[in-house]
Amino acid sequence: MREKTLNRLKGNYCKIVTKEPDEEKAHAVVGTVKDIDHHDGLLLIDSKRGTYVLNTETIIAIKPSSLFVFSLS
Repeated sequence: MREKTLNRLKGNYCKIVTKEPDEEKAHAVVGTVKDIDHHDGLLLIDSKRGTYVLNTETIIAIKPSSLFVFSLS
């Protein structure tokens, strides 16, 4: 993916769909983009289920959300 496109997503709440080359089905991760490592091609996502590190080469789609997400705790 383009660096310019990914940089605009930093700090935003997004739904990211990825598909590994050896898997048949794609899976989605919903969370906030915390950091982007362009050199290694990694995306750090913070979600309710934990922290994910995704390879940018396996990303099929990214949908930014305009919803404001907050916690009541």
